[in-house]
Amino acid sequence: MKLRRFWILLAAILLIAVFVIFFTDLVGIDLAPFLPKVRLQSSETWSSSTVTLEAVRDLYAFNTVEYVHRSVFPYDYLPEDVSLTEILAKLRTADSTVKETLSANEYLYFQTYNLAVDIGMDLSGRRDFVIVTVVVTAGFDLAGFRLAEPSEPDAADDAAEVASGLRVETISTPDGDILRAVVSPPSPTITEIRVEDIVGEEYPYPDISIGADGWRRVAEFVEEQVMGMPEIADLLTIAGANGQDFVRDVLLRAGYGDVIFEQL
Repeated sequence: MKLRRFWILLAAILLIAVFVIFFTDLVGIDLAPFLPKVRLQSSETWSSSTVTLEAVRDLYAFNTVEYVHRSVFPYDYLPEDVSLTEILAKLRTADSTVKETLSANEYLYFQTYNLAVDIGMDLSGRRDFVIVTVVVTAGFDLAGFRLAEPSEPDAADDAAEVASGLRVETISTPDGDILRAVVSPPSPTITEIRVEDIVGEEYPYPDISIGADGWRRVAEFVEEQVMGMPEIADLLTIAGANGQDFVRDVLLRAGYGDVIFEQL
């Protein structure tokens, strides 16, 4: 029975490989130009950003969703209901730290204003600004996780199957026995965060002279703000659902009669 499971798992892996090579553009090599190509990607508008299904990049990064956030620094981080005059008045009479003295919006305003002025941005006449694009990718970090590897067919017990993240059960139904795949994937996580560089003609907004170090500081600030947004928690939920849909479809096509998911 365990030898049979081994061959079924091997067939599933080969099915994925054949589909990726011959019917998608993921590998960058057109081995069968006469076959239709499928791009494993879909997009929708969500909170003024783009959510993208990317499929598998490599064995250790199974990315299923991408969140693109564009912000205008500093003005997206200068709340309109906050006054710099009121902030300074509070700080003059404060007997605690700046963060403890100010509200969350006031502290954000204070940080943003100080950073903008410190790197030489003009917030009065010219009203300098820079567009910062942060791309957050979520999915599954498979490093050290053997989800794609079949268990040893001669294993003494089911421990190896549990460790691999895939357990196979034989289920009796009115129509006969079927194989059920029980998948225990890792929890979805943020697999990559990157800030897109400003490159010449690809940046259609007015240039400002803040220097490389100034841009680095702005990018780090905006990245930190993005990671604190509630949308990031939603992103992990979507990543988990997309990953399950993909794995379920592959295993059903490989011949399993049922697929269920359980957390380790």
